[in-house]
Amino acid sequence: MSRKLIAFLAATLVIAPLWGCGSNRDSGGGGSTVQTPNQVIATASFVGSTRCLSCHNDKSNWGHTLHKAVLRAPGSFSPAQAKTESFYAGTINAGLTALIGGQVIYFDYDGASWTANTASGPNTKYQTRIFEPADSTNPVPGQYTFQITDGTTTRNYKVLLTYGGEANYKQRYVVTGIGASKHISPIQYNDKGTGADQWVAYHAERWFNTTTNSLAEPPAEESFDGNCAGCHFTGYQLAKNGAGEEIADAVDDINGALDFDGDGSMDEINVGCEACHGAGSVHAETQNPAYIINPADLTPVEANMVCGQCHIRGKSIDKFTEFAEATATAPVQAPFPAKLDADGNLMKFRPGLDDLSTFYSFDSGDGSGAGSFTSQYWGGEPSSGDFQASVKHHQQYIDILQGPHSPTGSDPDVPRCYTCHDMHNNSDPGAHQVVTNRVDDGVKMTTANDNDTLCLSCHAGMPGPFVNLTKEDVANMTPNGAFNDQMDAVKKAVTDHTQHYYDPTKVDGTSGGVSRCSKCHMPKTAKSALKYDIHAHTFEVIEPAASKSTSPSAGVPNGCTSCHTAADDAALDALQAEFDEKFPKGTDGHLDETLRDPNLEYIGWAATGHANYADDPFNHWNADGSIPTSCAKCHSKVGFRDWALDGTVDAAAPIGQVLSCGTCHVNGQDPEMGNGNLGSTDMLYDDLATYTALANVVFPSGAALTLNNDSNMCMACHTGRKSKADVDAYVPGSNFGSVNPHYLAAAAVMFGTDAQGGYEYAAKTYAGQNDFSAVPGDDMTAFDTCTECHMSGNGKSTHQLVKPAINDCLPCHADDPSQPAYPNVDATNFKFSGIRNPANTTDYNGNGNTTESLKDEIRALEADLLTDIMTYAANPAGLNAPVVYDDATYPYWFNDTNGNGVVDPGENIYPNAYTAFDTTMIRAAYNYTFSVKEPHGYIHHPDYIAQLLIDSMEDLGTDIVARGYVRP
Repeated sequence: MSRKLIAFLAATLVIAPLWGCGSNRDSGGGGSTVQTPNQVIATASFVGSTRCLSCHNDKSNWGHTLHKAVLRAPGSFSPAQAKTESFYAGTINAGLTALIGGQVIYFDYDGASWTANTASGPNTKYQTRIFEPADSTNPVPGQYTFQITDGTTTRNYKVLLTYGGEANYKQRYVVTGIGASKHISPIQYNDKGTGADQWVAYHAERWFNTTTNSLAEPPAEESFDGNCAGCHFTGYQLAKNGAGEEIADAVDDINGALDFDGDGSMDEINVGCEACHGAGSVHAETQNPAYIINPADLTPVEANMVCGQCHIRGKSIDKFTEFAEATATAPVQAPFPAKLDADGNLMKFRPGLDDLSTFYSFDSGDGSGAGSFTSQYWGGEPSSGDFQASVKHHQQYIDILQGPHSPTGSDPDVPRCYTCHDMHNNSDPGAHQVVTNRVDDGVKMTTANDNDTLCLSCHAGMPGPFVNLTKEDVANMTPNGAFNDQMDAVKKAVTDHTQHYYDPTKVDGTSGGVSRCSKCHMPKTAKSALKYDIHAHTFEVIEPAASKSTSPSAGVPNGCTSCHTAADDAALDALQAEFDEKFPKGTDGHLDETLRDPNLEYIGWAATGHANYADDPFNHWNADGSIPTSCAKCHSKVGFRDWALDGTVDAAAPIGQVLSCGTCHVNGQDPEMGNGNLGSTDMLYDDLATYTALANVVFPSGAALTLNNDSNMCMACHTGRKSKADVDAYVPGSNFGSVNPHYLAAAAVMFGTDAQGGYEYAAKTYAGQNDFSAVPGDDMTAFDTCTECHMSGNGKSTHQLVKPAINDCLPCHADDPSQPAYPNVDATNFKFSGIRNPANTTDYNGNGNTTESLKDEIRALEADLLTDIMTYAANPAGLNAPVVYDDATYPYWFNDTNGNGVVDPGENIYPNAYTAFDTTMIRAAYNYTFSVKEPHGYIHHPDYIAQLLIDSMEDLGTDIVARGYVRP
């Protein structure tokens, strides 16, 4: 319009000499009129984003962002609003679509509050609907019409704008026809709402007079023009007409959303380029980069103010008369950052030029009006000392100022808003414009909130929990998808910090995005459409105690409640105790991980093979993309829980898993989650009606056995995969893979002949279940199951599963003469490898030493058996097919192509797998592999292992009497 054009031309004339010649001196040579770039920028006027994009087309993806899509002409997108309905999964106008489809919204008043409903009721005061232009029943054809009626009076207003509805929060409807101002109708549609939360009342009281029981029109001071438009318009101006009505305006732009002011020109509705970069007329004319605000060139404090001008809630410090309720003698504060200019008119905050703190207040302090902003915070105003986070939306800037990311000075390492959020792109409309690529320390990283890479792209290598994590480790994450071996460094660093399992993207079926940084550091505390749909931005963990009914911030969602349920103060106290144990604080009040109890359950679990992200058991199927049903039972949490239901795995499991807490624990899918049962020890075994396969574990032999406690869960994956029957069914010419007993068959060893895990020879007898008594009559019932030995000690259920608690072993084994430190054995020098109760004097290996450890006895027998197998295979009068064994390479037994008795390069490859087994050799090879693949058989059942090894050598033709073996 004319006043904009005049302002633009005036600014152009003022600064023209600055770029029109090579000197800043006037033509007479007397004096200088040099202006700083900021002084020049201050004279500029708005030109609209279309003008900006004519040169900066690489920023055109800005048109995809929610900043540009919030306000739209109903049912359409302007050219600058580049994305279509399909980009938003077809739901950007779900509310409008329902309304023009005939949905009537009824507004009820019960004497205290208003509600919106989809059906009339006894308290209904009025009803509304919206008609589309072509609807034959539209009372005002050719426009979107908002109709409101109380049954006596009916009014029709033009719907000028839809406000929101991007499938993230809500949609409202801006109408015109109430004087010169625009107003928001009482209808609000919540995109993610269900039931009573889908349609809600937005200031329904403005449209009805409960005293006269009749329709009303909203007051002028509640107009869209004087409130929302202050942040949602680019080049915002506000004036008050003679009727006392507020009239807003925005910069003209040929690709604007609509003609808001009715002057015949399209207006830049929504947040355009100049909302963040400042008025651009001078820059557009000169193309001088010094004459535009670039947030990247600002200090962290200044840069965050660019976003803070709208992501803030409070009141202006100055007062103005432009607002409808204001008078010359009673000016009012603006709801957005504004100041009086030199002429006494309203001037909005100018990014890069102004200090936001001199424009706006969000904390009344302890002076006059103290506490006036309390309702918008959990715990009180920031100055109160009890502040936790914001209650209401668009307060992210306030939150940031209260936390560790609060910008200070010009430190380049302090994150700005745009460190995490991309203002110019929105490839995923539901991802809040999170930055998807960052370069730091010369390393390019693909980043996302959901897998922690966004946070780690800064925190990797920084002092603290991630000091040993590198940027390269973070860069490895996304290109390798869910591959554990490429992500183990990140997974380990994160879990060591969080003391929770790593599954932020829910690959492992967890319900809460476990160990996602934002779950703990950015709980949803504020409301836009639905309660708690906006993340806190302090980045401080809100501790459970802050939520207690006695706390100043009573009820605040804390950093634990997105996963844990704590329904009352007692549960919150328990949750806080758990928090304090996992996250001890040093004298400075901050986390000090060195103070953690090393016996914490999670620390124990993380040190086991169950948690080893890098190992082959959890990476073997990466190239396949899923874990097959035949393996998923023991190589994924998802597979185990599937198997536990009925003894079968019905579907392949996703890769990227380990055996996490939810493998065995019922509640929630992972660490102590769900159902309000903090620290629950409920196991799958405790619910045998559901997890029927755990009642009696079926071994490969077909034997169904039980230890009558939750050790059955351990047994399920330590049964081995083959038995005597499989060996008897061996097909000559096959490699060893067809009878491979697999690894760590501890349960099969412990049960001995009851499970028939080893190859048992005819006419021989074998030991049954090991009761762990050294001599008959010993009562070992406290230590004869998996969990009694491996999950006991230190007064709590420990998850250091690899080794039993030493203090449980010392009462019996401190006097073992086979202990290296004997006779001075204590907890500091005790060795499991040195176990041998003095009462056991069986000389299994026949070397005459009855005080050597059981491990040494068994290892000697294993070595003898391997030698005998190799001799048997190489015998020219027999198989005449030399063999070698490689414990680390499947299928373990290979052709010894040069007959030298060692594994040479090129021999331990699958095409060279040994296939010349005869019946005798396959039995012996099976028992040898069964023993060495369960390296702790000397503890779990030395008698059974010795029987298998000795019998195998005898079957190969060895004179076991001559060797002096003693078969137990």
